[in-house]
Amino acid sequence: MSVQSVIKKSSPAGKFLLLMGMFLFCLGLASIAQVLILFPFAEMKSMNDIASLTDFSNPNIIKGMKIAQAASAILTFIIPSVLFAWFSSEEKTGYLKMNKGFNIAFGIAVVLLVFSAMPVINWMGELNSRLTLPYFLSGLENW
Repeated sequence: MSVQSVIKKSSPAGKFLLLMGMFLFCLGLASIAQVLILFPFAEMKSMNDIASLTDFSNPNIIKGMKIAQAASAILTFIIPSVLFAWFSSEEKTGYLKMNKGFNIAFGIAVVLLVFSAMPVINWMGELNSRLTLPYFLSGLENW
């Protein structure tokens, strides 16, 4: 019995659990990939040298972190969805809705929404910085 036929016969809850399993597996792969990507950039000889990753004045570390972040995003979000579509549907592009053209109105709406959200995000950051916590949470505040 093929993997595709098993997934097609699964209940929606089973499909959801399978997708979450793929996500968690790829998240673990992404974590391993980040470490392996950062090793050469940080010139680490072993995991004991992990403190060298906090040297943000080193341009190699910054470059490595950018590459590691891109790899992590692809492994965590893109790969599981593509794999799930591959295993669960005959029409892969239709399942991911990639067979439709780009709607320029939605693109403009997304750009406007992102730019209009920035002041709200900054305002919430300002509120957060002014927050005073009770005494029993002072350790968290100093952290």
